[in-house]
Amino acid sequence: MFNRKLTSMNKLLMEENDRLQKQLSHLVYDNGRMHQQLQNVSASLYSLLAIAEETLAKFLDKATRTAVKWVQMVGMKPGPDSIGMVSVSHSCSGAAARAYGLVNLEPPKVMEILKDHLTWYRDCRSLDVRTAFTTAKGGNIEFLYMLKVCGKFMTSTGVLTGPTNSNFIRAEMLPSGYLIWACEGGGAMIHIVDHVKLDVSFPR
Repeated sequence: MFNRKLTSMNKLLMEENDRLQKQLSHLVYDNGRMHQQLQNVSASLYSLLAIAEETLAKFLDKATRTAVKWVQMVGMKPGPDSIGMVSVSHSCSGAAARAYGLVNLEPPKVMEILKDHLTWYRDCRSLDVRTAFTTAKGGNIEFLYMLKVCGKFMTSTGVLTGPTNSNFIRAEMLPSGYLIWACEGGGAMIHIVDHVKLDVSFPR
């Protein structure tokens, strides 16, 4: 009887040991997988940050320096705010426009309005924040998906009309954006750059 009890207890201990071994194996596997996922996330964030820094550098070159050869447009009528200058690109990849001037709003309000494309830009059909994170210097980076659809174009006489045939144009958005800073005495100075590379496509 005593030997039978020892045999039963030994069997139970062996079964419990097997269960713990399997549990340990699962924990080691899960730990390795989580470690790999964290490495992938870290690598992805590093790649996104590198893309953001490269895009910012290219945008600043266009907004404030000579990455694009700009031709100033003449005859611009003044609006309620002071428009300093409007220029279009010359002999560069794609088509680009740049404007800068003083607006009678504080920078945070300007940024809030410009980011909300859906409320003021009728050609913007979709705007989603795909991911966002904070940089080491305290800045915020957001990666947006934006869909713009323009169903009309302007003729040489300034009349908006619909397309006359079935072809349409896709455009790749090149580094563009807004550079805003506060002015002494109130208001904000803003640089706007819009740069696209057009690709004529024909639906089949």
